[in-house]
Amino acid sequence: MTTHETGRAATTDEGTVIVAEADAGPTPYDLLLAALGSCTSMTVRMYAERKGWPLAGVRVTLRHSRIHAQDCAECETKVPFIRP
Repeated sequence: MTTHETGRAATTDEGTVIVAEADAGPTPYDLLLAALGSCTSMTVRMYAERKGWPLAGVRVTLRHSRIHAQDCAECETKVPFIRP
């Protein structure tokens, strides 16, 4: 089983959420990084297994910071709208 830890919560590959703070589940960015980390660790394990390399474990560390493009500076809004 793989555990994904963030500052707010921890999740497992099976989808179990372990909340560290009240009312603080994982953000969409946390879930994206967890998915990428899971895929990376599974790929490394699979590759090592195929090559016959001994592997005690895999640790993947990921970070993300949002950088919006200039054309999306106003994309986040609380009022939904559709442009024609």
